[in-house]
Amino acid sequence: MKKVWLICKKDGKATAYRLVEQDVEGYVNVLRDKGFEDFEISSPVYGINNQGRYEISNNGAVPEFGTYAAHQPNYEGFKQLGVLDDYVYQSLAHMGNASHLMSWAFTVLDHTDVPKELREEVRQVVAAIPKLQEQLRAYRK
Repeated sequence: MKKVWLICKKDGKATAYRLVEQDVEGYVNVLRDKGFEDFEISSPVYGINNQGRYEISNNGAVPEFGTYAAHQPNYEGFKQLGVLDDYVYQSLAHMGNASHLMSWAFTVLDHTDVPKELREEVRQVVAAIPKLQEQLRAYRK
């Protein structure tokens, strides 16, 4: 899935969203309803920051589909940290993210009529993740 920048202009101000190309039409329709007047799709070789567009220096290289580089969350971050070969570290990091998201999943259930038994099962999953992480740490390089 190709990522692009959707640049939206309203009242002389611009906002940029980085999204999958196939989602552009839906975003444009929603933003038109909110009064945005002008849209532009930026080439994926450009990024957007507070100063405007800048060129991304990845030489146009796209990771091969099916590789960790193409699909693993935070792959570039692991690469920068030098832990691409430390799979236990990566697993611990992903589990930390999962724990954070599961905590939110549990928290928002307070606003539902989901049975207490099911909410308790979700809470147990949330509580199990740190315990599993502690066991995994014994296998770190």
